[in-house]
This record gives sequence, structure tokens and C-alpha cells, in this order.
Amino acid sequence: MDFTSYELTKHARGRLLERKILFRHLEQTLATPDVIGHDAEGHFLLKKGIVVRKAKRVLIVAGLFRGKVFRILTVIDSTKIDKYL
Repeated sequence: MDFTSYELTKHARGRLLERKILFRHLEQTLATPDVIGHDAEGHFLLKKGIVVRKAKRVLIVAGLFRGKVFRILTVIDSTKIDKYL
């Protein structure tokens, strides 16, 4: 699946700004996620370990496909690496 063709919802864009998540980290997660999960309704969770200011974190991107475009619903950044990866 190609997650690199994407659109952000207003909510997801707000979470990126609020949490100061860099677009390059978002795009790294979409291009090469460490973990891909999905449910029966077609929602996907992409998870990627990243380093921000020398601290290890995990970036979680939630979304679904609308045609060939991955629509990002929200973005979460956490320090709980063992819990999510």
C-alpha cells in the first residue's frame, strides 16, 4: 500500500501544529512505517520510531484510504515506545 499520497484533515493539521511534529517525520512514517495495523472498517495505524532532540519517540498516524489517497485523521507522538512499537 502506498501511504505517501495523502491529505490531512483539519484536525490532523491542528495536531501537527499543536504537538510541533515536523512534516519530515510525518512523511518518514508514511514512507517507511515500523508497524502497520488496520481494522475491519479500513482504518490504518502507522507507527514509526523517531528521534526528536536526542529523545526517542514514536509517531502514530491514523487514517483511511479514500480511493488512492490516504486521508490522515490524526497524528500522535508519544514517549511510550515499548507500549506502541
